[in-house]
Amino acid sequence: MKQVDIPYYEDYISPSLRAELLSKANTYSGVEGLVEVGTGGGLEDKESLKFLCELYEELKGPLNKILNQRIKDRDFIDKRVKACYEFNKTAKNDFITSKYETIIGLEDSDGRIVMGPLRKDYYRGNENKVAPIPEYLKGNHITLFGPPESAKLSINAMNAYHRSIKDEPAVISELLKTHESLPKWGADDEDSKTPLRSDLASAGANLTECFEGTLRVEDKEKGKVYELAKDKLSLPIKRFPGLALPSTFLFYRENPLPLHLYDFALHFFHNWHNSKALAFYVPKLENEEEARYIKLMMETAEQMIKAKHPEYKLGTIRLLIVLENPRAVFRVNEMMDELYPYFAGASLGWHDYLGSTARLFKEDPNYRIPVKADPDIVIKHIKGSHQLLADVVGPRGGIKIGGMYGILPITSDIHSNSFQVAIFGFIKDVVTQMKRGLDGFWVAHPDFMRIGLALVEAWKHRVSGDKTGLEKLVKSLLHDKYHQDIFNFIEGDDIKGLDYNDELYDRDLIVADIAESSYMKNNDPIEVGYNIFQSLQYITDWLSGNGCVALPAIVGGEAVRVMDDLATAERSRWEVWHEIHHGRFSLEEFFKIAHEEMNFIRKDLSDERKIVQVKWNDRTAKWYPIAMKLMIKLMTDKEPVEFATELLLPFGIETVRNSKDPWAELSRIDPDKFKLDLYTERFQYFFEMCGSIKFAKKMASCAITNMNEIKKSIFGFNKQDIIDAASFHGNIGESKKTLDAMAQSEQSKVFDQPEELTQRLLQRGNDYLNKFGVKFLVSAKGKTGKQMLDILESRFNNTEEQELENAREALFEITRKRVEEHPLDLLKKKIEDLLDEYSVKGCSIAVSTGLDKIQSLALGHLDEKQLTSESSLFEIASLSKTIGSAFAIEYFSSQGINLDTSVNKLLKESGSDFILERDDVLVKHLMSHSALNMHYVNGIPADRKMPKIEDFLNGNDNYGYEKIKVINEPGKVFKYSGAGFILLEHLIEAHSKKSIKELTKPFLKALEMNSFTFEQETMSESVYASGFLADNKKVEGDRKMFPAFAAGAMSNAYDVSSFLNSITKAFHNLDGVNGLSNDTAVSMLYGTNKGCQEFMGANMGLGVFVAQAGPNKLALHQGANDGFRSIYVHCYEGPDLGKGFTLLCNADNIGVIFLSKVSQLILKNLDMEGIDTSLFKNDIDFKNIPQEELVNFGYKNMVFNSFKPTLPEEIVEHGPVDSLSTHSLLNDAEVESVTNQLFARAENLISKYEPVFDPTLFGKQGKVMDSWESVRHNLRGVDSLVLSLKNEISPKYALISTKWHLGNHAPQISIDGLDKSNWIEVLSNVELDGHSELRIKLENLKAKFNKIKVNIYPDGGLTRLYLFDDSLPENEIKTFKELSHCKSKLYPEPIPHTTKPMHIPFSFSKDQVECNFKSLKDGELYDIASTFYGGAIEFASNEHYGPATQIISPYPPLSMFDGLESARSREEGHYDEVVIKFLKSVSIETIEVDFTYFVNNNPLDIEVFGRIGTDFIELATKQRVKGFAGKKKAFSIKSDHKFDGIKIKCIPDGGMNRVKVFTIK
Repeated sequence: MKQVDIPYYEDYISPSLRAELLSKANTYSGVEGLVEVGTGGGLEDKESLKFLCELYEELKGPLNKILNQRIKDRDFIDKRVKACYEFNKTAKNDFITSKYETIIGLEDSDGRIVMGPLRKDYYRGNENKVAPIPEYLKGNHITLFGPPESAKLSINAMNAYHRSIKDEPAVISELLKTHESLPKWGADDEDSKTPLRSDLASAGANLTECFEGTLRVEDKEKGKVYELAKDKLSLPIKRFPGLALPSTFLFYRENPLPLHLYDFALHFFHNWHNSKALAFYVPKLENEEEARYIKLMMETAEQMIKAKHPEYKLGTIRLLIVLENPRAVFRVNEMMDELYPYFAGASLGWHDYLGSTARLFKEDPNYRIPVKADPDIVIKHIKGSHQLLADVVGPRGGIKIGGMYGILPITSDIHSNSFQVAIFGFIKDVVTQMKRGLDGFWVAHPDFMRIGLALVEAWKHRVSGDKTGLEKLVKSLLHDKYHQDIFNFIEGDDIKGLDYNDELYDRDLIVADIAESSYMKNNDPIEVGYNIFQSLQYITDWLSGNGCVALPAIVGGEAVRVMDDLATAERSRWEVWHEIHHGRFSLEEFFKIAHEEMNFIRKDLSDERKIVQVKWNDRTAKWYPIAMKLMIKLMTDKEPVEFATELLLPFGIETVRNSKDPWAELSRIDPDKFKLDLYTERFQYFFEMCGSIKFAKKMASCAITNMNEIKKSIFGFNKQDIIDAASFHGNIGESKKTLDAMAQSEQSKVFDQPEELTQRLLQRGNDYLNKFGVKFLVSAKGKTGKQMLDILESRFNNTEEQELENAREALFEITRKRVEEHPLDLLKKKIEDLLDEYSVKGCSIAVSTGLDKIQSLALGHLDEKQLTSESSLFEIASLSKTIGSAFAIEYFSSQGINLDTSVNKLLKESGSDFILERDDVLVKHLMSHSALNMHYVNGIPADRKMPKIEDFLNGNDNYGYEKIKVINEPGKVFKYSGAGFILLEHLIEAHSKKSIKELTKPFLKALEMNSFTFEQETMSESVYASGFLADNKKVEGDRKMFPAFAAGAMSNAYDVSSFLNSITKAFHNLDGVNGLSNDTAVSMLYGTNKGCQEFMGANMGLGVFVAQAGPNKLALHQGANDGFRSIYVHCYEGPDLGKGFTLLCNADNIGVIFLSKVSQLILKNLDMEGIDTSLFKNDIDFKNIPQEELVNFGYKNMVFNSFKPTLPEEIVEHGPVDSLSTHSLLNDAEVESVTNQLFARAENLISKYEPVFDPTLFGKQGKVMDSWESVRHNLRGVDSLVLSLKNEISPKYALISTKWHLGNHAPQISIDGLDKSNWIEVLSNVELDGHSELRIKLENLKAKFNKIKVNIYPDGGLTRLYLFDDSLPENEIKTFKELSHCKSKLYPEPIPHTTKPMHIPFSFSKDQVECNFKSLKDGELYDIASTFYGGAIEFASNEHYGPATQIISPYPPLSMFDGLESARSREEGHYDEVVIKFLKSVSIETIEVDFTYFVNNNPLDIEVFGRIGTDFIELATKQRVKGFAGKKKAFSIKSDHKFDGIKIKCIPDGGMNRVKVFTIK
């Protein structure tokens, strides 16, 4: 399946869904390349579809360009909105003042203003007039909006002028006699319509018949005929779908056809001859660039029609744009200019407008959208937009139309309170828009058309001086009590609004200046509940096939209906999303209200104030549960979809709709898109099982369903908990239709009972409630109505406390049976089955589903009899190394000892008798397995005395210990070593003169590791697991004791996972947590590969292995003591932050397989990204594996090999095919292995395409490059790439390119080839230049190679490598020279740069800086280096990639280019430096260096100096900061001096985004 022409559409139709649809598609006969899913109709025929495909071919390029620009603009806006918010917070700028910085007016890298005006007087029309307005469009535009797929409703819309309400006041007819404009009908195929193919086909046919005057419907059942009136028909104006939507039913050359083109092209093709049919509403344009595309679309379509029909007049089409996006409102002049001559007018879709503003400002917690419940939004908040329409569109000759009044009465009785409230608001809305000089507005129901026309006519009379018509009309429509208010409103002035010159005008225009709604708070549970109630019904109705529905609401204390379409649903979801995402409304409270509203709908608890409009019935029962899931995703996803239709559209596919469970069907096809996060999924499940929010919240954090925990939780309920849970359970004897599916099943034996029995059950249930204050609860499963009535009657004599206990018992039984019948997971049982299968005695398990969400589980036995408990202690074996390392690093830090200190130096200073044979073994080498011997350490039976740690240093024959010695060049080679940790333990004890047991107690207490201990000998208060060997025989002494740090800790799994939870938090917190510093966490979790990838499939940190799993970073370790095995895996960074597990068991090598299988089960359940569970192995063969490698070999092959590598972004948009690449011998090559490709993928090196370079394109790893590029500071000195070939080759020529790399290119290269089993040099070490090409004639090698190895020294970027033989064309062969005569050829094309800097501009005058200082309070911490407080760059040695001024920007960084970055240095001893000057001398508290976007290219080391005059004083000695890539590094400064600046040395080079120097005022 080829790549789509328009990648934007993959947000709607994913590759997997497209493949599914194409597999079911049929060729459309007569149109080459077109396939269809299902069958069509309406205007679809061979000629019209051929026209559509030809139009698509012409427009796909421009359409792709503007939709791709949308993606870039969203990213631009999101990052800068967030950055502006952070700046405003630092600067203390009030949200409702002009000082509050926003994205309005900011330029992107191309110099485009992404959001905001292009001209200062954008609120006035320019001198360019629109093309003449056709007669049929002149006059007022009172427009009924609704979809045309129903012939009856289409006829109603066309006949709206003739639709009189009952008791219509006579004055309406009088006024209409003089009104000259006809009604308009917005025939809406966009927000008012679920885009089902059948409906779109019907809509096209109906609308065409409306224009032809032939639409007629005969209802034989009712004996009625519906047909068009003979006069005063409405003028239909078609609104086609927005640019974002693809078709799910028509594919041209495997591409989904754009839905707007489908709808427009077919209509135009069949109606080109009728000019009145060629007026269109154009929705959701965002700027003049998109308007330019629409003009191109019109021009192209007209030219194609004229080619077929020469009589067609070009320029006939007329367009009315709907301003639905705040970006568009700033560019009305420009959009009008672009759309000439087609532009006719503009309207305001204010629901979409508000929803779009909420979307654009989603990263600003201060933003509030006006509450949906406010009926006066148009009057209060939309004046600026109305005024802009009047002052821009009107003077240029265009039609200016307001927006929709969507409040409808619940009855057409003009005298009802509901009608009165609705018409009162309607009159105010119409009068407001007339006062604002608009030509019309939209109405939501035909009943309002004649009233609307009459109001407009009466207003005209009033403007002419005759008020009688308006007064008479208003009095005839409204009851007396409304007269004074409405006449005061009519005679009064419009709200003042802001002056065009006001500094807040721009924000007021887009309704982005509201600190809090004056009507009701956005986080008021009533407002949230209202949005949920409406959304559930609307989404269900949409899924059922409708696109708009009038939903119940309360206005002025009266029940009304509000017309909801997709636009109103969007603004609802964004309003609620803001409140949840920004912490103003809890997720659990949202879930609670969602279930309450669903319960209300299911039971139809409608009353006079709250009415369920979309009933739970046979039509909707299938869709309501799906609507619930969709609403939850829309309102709670951390990264929500841009438009709701990204999730909704696939539910319009016929095969999906017809499936038994559409959600399950789409989850099968596209599992990533249609899944809830783990917590949400489990919360919903457990709530449905029990009905308790409290219970669901507790259980949702558990990855394993454990009935014991369920019971414990429910039996802990108090009375209110019981009442809350019971409210979601049906009453015994309740009607079947109002119960959920599970309750229906449980009460199945009640439904066939006599009615008098069910009535008795309900009556006595009510008596029970009145007596005890709680609902009668009983597990109804399997019980008849008579049995339940007997139980109920027997309860009346009990005490309240007895009944509360009975209620708990009943809730537990109900929940237990539901969980057993509808299991979410069977993990516990599966693990128990594995215990039996592998004859493992017992295990301790801890699973974390996120930070601070740890579940503990104990299964099996400690020995032959005693059951395992959650507090039981297991030997954690080598997992001890992790906790031991953390303590050691904290200890050395507290003593001022650097980890780069020589071990021998410390041993001597501590008075130890032990000395290593080399002085260059450093403290960090002990924890990274990079110097010493002794893979395993041996144990001492627990019934003996544990020797002192120094007894193992020189060997111990009694227990099989060899002497500790250096076996490798320190720090160069990985070799697993228990000796390092024995020596580490001794070093600390010798230095402190205290035992490890004593020293670590405060450390463990601070971490709340209450069961964990380094105590080796048996403690009377503890219960220990016994170790078991392969023959099920206990180990000697029941268990063994080991050196504490190496393998000797005792713990349960919970405490180990608790530690991992703490170190993860410390990793992300500059202040550390629970006694663990940020520095400790970062240094431990910074991994390097010196051979441990082969050993473990992971890199080595300090006391912990670290692995990549796609976007996640994992900490892991394995352990093996005699009779015990252990493992932990924990995500410390990435989207699955905090997820992981610790597993301990008392078994020997069989325990490795057991724990691997359990690991696989848990990882599948946690559903972590970056883990390919299909790679899990069922078993492993331990043959020929050395004993000391069995454990890591087992875990690596059964678990760790499923972890996907972290890769930079794939090159999606390629250059043209390189003509030479067709001759390359590497065309069939595959990447077999590569030491590092974190900057750019190794596969790019042999790409057949010419390399492309986009200076604005960044990925998660940094700048996206079309090359192979490894990271900076490769201490190994070489990066290598091995290519495996399908056919053997004998290369004669090599083309080596570093195109687009300059300052970051690989300086040297060599190439080797594998001849059978020997690597042979193909090209010796060659110097490379940046952005250049070498063409080398190779030595005449006779060998044939099946693998090629490319080596670059020491690191960097290499763009292309092609190898050729003599089949290369002769003219090309001549360009290759022997190595001795070969010179680099610089590419003539300059490396592109952005037009504008990729950061937010900043500058502050002297007065501004002084004002900023004055705003500081005494004792307040502030950043003296920031330009906000007068900081300045005095010197920077190298600014190759980014300017130094950015590091003192007051805004947070946006990208890698938003900071200082030097070129890669290749000189020994090189460093770069930058000097920051302060406005005044200060004492320094902390210096913070931010590497957020320097994920692979921050410095290796940093030194910091403070300046006093011309002297520099060292503030922070040289420190390794490579591990802080993508993070911040804080230096705590302890100095009494006052400094006027600082200097930072970056060694040897690298980048940093920001430098902050904090001082106290």
